[in-house]
Amino acid sequence: MSQAKITAERLAQIARRKLNSMGVDTRLSADGKELRGEVALPAGLVLRHPMREETVERVVFRVLGHDRLVLTEPAWMASLDPQPFYDHKKFKTVVEQLMIRLKRRVEAARQVHRRLVALGFPSRLDEALLHAEVLLGLPGQGRMLLIGDEHGLKVEAFKSAMPSTPSGHFEGWSVDLAAFEDKADLEMALIQELPERLASRVPEKEAAKPVASRNAPALLVLGDLAQRFGVDCLVASGLTLRKDLQVGNQAVRFLAKHRQAGQFDGRLDTASGQAWNGSFEMASFVSVEDFVAGLMGQASVQASPPPRVESVPASIAAEPLDMGQPMPVAGEIWVMTALLEGDDGQEIRYVGVDLDGAPFGAPRILPREAFMQIFTLVSHGVYRLRVEVQEVTASHVSYLQLDPEGERSIETRQSAPSAFLSSFVPEAAGF
Repeated sequence: MSQAKITAERLAQIARRKLNSMGVDTRLSADGKELRGEVALPAGLVLRHPMREETVERVVFRVLGHDRLVLTEPAWMASLDPQPFYDHKKFKTVVEQLMIRLKRRVEAARQVHRRLVALGFPSRLDEALLHAEVLLGLPGQGRMLLIGDEHGLKVEAFKSAMPSTPSGHFEGWSVDLAAFEDKADLEMALIQELPERLASRVPEKEAAKPVASRNAPALLVLGDLAQRFGVDCLVASGLTLRKDLQVGNQAVRFLAKHRQAGQFDGRLDTASGQAWNGSFEMASFVSVEDFVAGLMGQASVQASPPPRVESVPASIAAEPLDMGQPMPVAGEIWVMTALLEGDDGQEIRYVGVDLDGAPFGAPRILPREAFMQIFTLVSHGVYRLRVEVQEVTASHVSYLQLDPEGERSIETRQSAPSAFLSSFVPEAAGF
């Protein structure tokens, strides 16, 4: 049906007549241009969230043109492409088509997620938008957001860390994962293509935020948190929960940050770096011990003894620590990444760079010879300093600097825990 000369009001009327004939209740907007509907699922159909325990009995949608609809509730199906309905005789078959497409989307997202993880990227599955997601830090340049679903992997946006470089969203920047054998090759390809893409970027816009499901609880019950995380769980600002565990002979740390309703973003840190990150629903979360046992493939998971609080000066005790960061352990190798800002042959001016690729802190200056003795060149203009942790207490972290050949320095250095964490990351997380 040609829509070139048909008004929005007329299209809405055609769609309404068709949907009403299928037994679906609809309502027009005040101006008669937009049509919305709400319907209970037909008997025998069960619509479940593919990643968590959530069953839906009714769906809400809006109509596009005269023959397609987009679900608005449940919110986790709103990102699916518009679903045709005009050629269907019963709404049940429309829902069945949506369920098939939902299954395909999740299977594709998981496949992209597995491939990204295999390449070494910190991919996560977003339960609200049902896609794989990677926030990639480009040292000295900024952060790049990649999204993977049934349409493959694409670059969604870039947030620049440099005032001279623009930020923006992209349309049509697809990435063929099969063409890359390792993480470095893909990162290099993205960096090389970035300038051209930025020239044709879409102006920055606020990212669409998923709407919480109508049936999702708005508040958390303290007793439920204590039951699942334990009464000895540590709590930081922003409702970040931390639980230290013993998995066999290995010490691990589980962190969970509340996102909305019963949804949390979680992370599992080990001495080797980050072992897992993703999202979970509290309703399907039995206990931290059971959850970590499944992640680590170990039956023996026990809570570590609560940390002993030492007597430290008030200025240090009041110093805020980011509970979302792994704490150093004696014997571990941690790294600082630095971006070169100037080199006059005598002195080198540099600034620290965080995991997201953004410079932080004030620029520092070292004699060129001293800089080259402790920093290792990683890529053009980017260097790394490796240190070996010697001792960790509530008041300080002691460490030895390592030269480019891995030889330890003689002098032991100390830093307040928060200062150390703001400059260094575990070596496993820095690559």
